[in-house]
Amino acid sequence: MRDPSLKLDPQGFWGPLKGMLKRAFGYQVANKGWDHNDPPPVLSDKKKKELQQATSMETARGTFRTLMDMVGMYWTKSGKHEIAIASALAATTLGMSALSVDVLVEYSEWNRQFMDIFQNVGAIVLQNKETITNELIAANPDLANDAPKLAFEVGQKLFNMPEMSEQFDDFIHKLSVEFPIVVAKYLATAITAFTSAQHLALRWRTWITGKFTNEWLKDKAFYKIKHAYSHIDNPNQRIQEDLDKLTDGVVSISTEGLESLLKLTAFSTLLYTSFGMFNPATLGGPDIDIQGYLFWSALGYAAVGTGALGAIAHSLPKIFRNKQVAEGIYRAGLMSVEQNAEQIALNNGEDREKEVLKAQFNDVVNISKQYINKRKQMMVFNSVHANLGSIIPYIAAAPMFFTGQVTLGQISQTAYAFQQVENSFSFVMNNIQFFASMKANIDRLGTLLSGIRLAHYEKEEQSHPSTNTAPSGPAPK
Repeated sequence: MRDPSLKLDPQGFWGPLKGMLKRAFGYQVANKGWDHNDPPPVLSDKKKKELQQATSMETARGTFRTLMDMVGMYWTKSGKHEIAIASALAATTLGMSALSVDVLVEYSEWNRQFMDIFQNVGAIVLQNKETITNELIAANPDLANDAPKLAFEVGQKLFNMPEMSEQFDDFIHKLSVEFPIVVAKYLATAITAFTSAQHLALRWRTWITGKFTNEWLKDKAFYKIKHAYSHIDNPNQRIQEDLDKLTDGVVSISTEGLESLLKLTAFSTLLYTSFGMFNPATLGGPDIDIQGYLFWSALGYAAVGTGALGAIAHSLPKIFRNKQVAEGIYRAGLMSVEQNAEQIALNNGEDREKEVLKAQFNDVVNISKQYINKRKQMMVFNSVHANLGSIIPYIAAAPMFFTGQVTLGQISQTAYAFQQVENSFSFVMNNIQFFASMKANIDRLGTLLSGIRLAHYEKEEQSHPSTNTAPSGPAPK
């Protein structure tokens, strides 16, 4: 009889394993940002003036520099363990994104073969329908006066033809076997890439939120930002909201940008090489061999669209930033009324506060109208561009189809590849509102970071008075 003491306990195996994995990959590793301290700043007159200037302005200088500072902060200071986890997540995102693009190329080939079935069926029907109809009427003249019955019997004859049965079997196989496999492969790769990217963004936010909060509360930086560095509004919102937008936005847009680059490479190659050369002379045009005709068509369409939208939206980042500033001022005004409620009530200052809030909110409305008008212009352009983009590939491929150089399936594959290439080329255009919003968020974080660093610098300077070379506080405008 089996000894009960030898019975395998699944909980005894999985419990320690789950604990080990949690310790290895859990978010407590990312939480170490709350206790991370930078070394004391190196004192120099040039560095202090730079911080004073950045703190005294409404937006920090150098959006890209600030972004690289935020990225580098996590990837160089979060510790070997956290960097290893982040690297694994980034590598998984990269690998799964590449595989998902391979699956899309596979789908384009499946789509070509699937649509070719319809062309083959059409050819079989065109070739045999008249002959079968005449044979049926010759055998039974009454069918000539019974169109529904005649159509049914012609359909049966066509369907029972060996070549038609072969096409039908291929149709069923592609729908019931090949298509589910392609979908399953795409879902597996795309969901894995998405999940790893989102966890990377969350780990980054966890660490950098702790880091910012720790630095904000150190050396009385929070007090100086409120009372001395007046242009740094709402640090609580910048830490809570802007850091979330930064980490999620940078990871998301980087992942989408990577996928766009991979799609551009894969489908550009497909368009350039798979559909050969086109010569307009076949349609009575000039005798010119155009290699990669469909690729150049997609490139030209995307370039025109990107240039046009860039001209429309070039002022959007400034409008978005002004809107954020106006909203912040209005929000600060509401908070001021709440915080000074007793004093306002004792001095009967309600009417004055109402006029101040009304003026602040009118600024919000005026800037919001500019934002609405700009978005309206972009919406009209995007609608026209998207609708034209759905038919442009068919127009571009039509000459090759009418001259018998491509099949119906190849036309369908061309349209799919064309749209992928055009969308990849239009990546910046399609995300221009996102970039405008992200620039404003990064600039807000840049001024907060400069204010925090200036507070630390002044604290260090007070500890070494002999090295003081410039007055304290932000630089004058």
